[in-house]
Amino acid sequence: MHTLEFRESGLLVRDRALISRLYSQGYGELLGNELLLLPVEVMYLAERGVLDKELFLKVLKTYVTSDPDLWVKYLVYRDLRSRGYVVKGGSSRVDFRLYERGGWKRGQPAKYYVKVLIEGRRIDLDELVQCVNEALRVRKELILAIVDSLGTVSYYRVEVIPPESKLI
Repeated sequence: MHTLEFRESGLLVRDRALISRLYSQGYGELLGNELLLLPVEVMYLAERGVLDKELFLKVLKTYVTSDPDLWVKYLVYRDLRSRGYVVKGGSSRVDFRLYERGGWKRGQPAKYYVKVLIEGRRIDLDELVQCVNEALRVRKELILAIVDSLGTVSYYRVEVIPPESKLI
């Protein structure tokens, strides 16, 4: 179907027509004349039949060793995409950047950061504080996406309430 090259961080697309179509819909990151798709993006596009369906398992098997939570991240990615959001890769502390529905345009900043968590798995408070601080630093709202054992995703917005300046 389309020529894709596996890279450490995702799959590289070189087909100009496919790049144009996918990028206009909010998929991938442009790298010159190529498009880098995250593993979750390829899985989603394969599941929907936009890319070869065999890529779904191939991508999962290839990247799950370097990211054991890939399946859980995919569940969140798929859920957000199915709700009409554009979802892009995150940073070292957060999993995704999330754009408002219909709000993604080239060069426009994301409104939210999304941190994927697995219900019942402990998270270090320092790690959570670092996520909050990063979101605050770049003026994004932080959303925690918690996935339960059945694959259901629940979302919680993290609000930081400034301490009162004077106590009575």
